[in-house]
Amino acid sequence: MIAHKKIKILVVDDELSIRESLSGWLQQDGYQVETAPGGLTALAIAQETHYDIMLLDVKMPEMDGLTLLKKFKKGILTR
Repeated sequence: MIAHKKIKILVVDDELSIRESLSGWLQQDGYQVETAPGGLTALAIAQETHYDIMLLDVKMPEMDGLTLLKKFKKGILTR
């Protein structure tokens, strides 16, 4: 099992208040959290860092969360 403080979470949401709220709560619980304002940024960040959990907004302007999830899954399967 992964130690609680070692779990890395990526929060992806186009609304700043949502990103800040979620990341703040998770950090208070001891998680390592990074945020991204949209799908394209999340893809770039995720190429540099492994995340154990990703919280994705479903409706975002540049790329919706379901499309982003498909791209993440495709990237994982093609590595």
